[in-house]
Amino acid sequence: MKVLHYCSIAFEVVKKVPVLGRVAEVATSSLAGCFRGFSGGWAASGLEKCQRPSKLLKLYEFEGCPFCRNVRETISVLALDVEIYPCPRSTLKAYGVVENSRFREEVTKLGGKQMYPFLVDENTGVRMNESAKITAYLWKTYGSEATEPWTYWLGRKLAFPPLTLSC
Repeated sequence: MKVLHYCSIAFEVVKKVPVLGRVAEVATSSLAGCFRGFSGGWAASGLEKCQRPSKLLKLYEFEGCPFCRNVRETISVLALDVEIYPCPRSTLKAYGVVENSRFREEVTKLGGKQMYPFLVDENTGVRMNESAKITAYLWKTYGSEATEPWTYWLGRKLAFPPLTLSC
């Protein structure tokens, strides 16, 4: 446990250095993919029996967020078409990485908290935060007749404290 504590302190220091922070974020994101068995790499079987959305889903998310990663993996496994609205951390402005996190304000206007991911499904009128709820909703609504691939199952079993930087 102390190792994780010291790693989190090191990440806090590293992410304050612009180039090192980005390198650490990409490296930890890549490691997370490895440790999760690349669980979003294969589509579920039986999707042809499942309801498909007529309008694109909208996902407001942050690339380095482990909770957003879970939702992106589910979207990939269910082969859903989605519009992605990137909502990078406002702290990245200080590093000159982003000038404007323009979609963060949209989440508040749509009734969500500044918490990511945030899903909008115009097909059913659903708007929600929290990755576990979004994932359950997507499986129930668009994957109820599908069978998850073994890599997705394995990725959920291998999940442990996220290796990516916080949202």
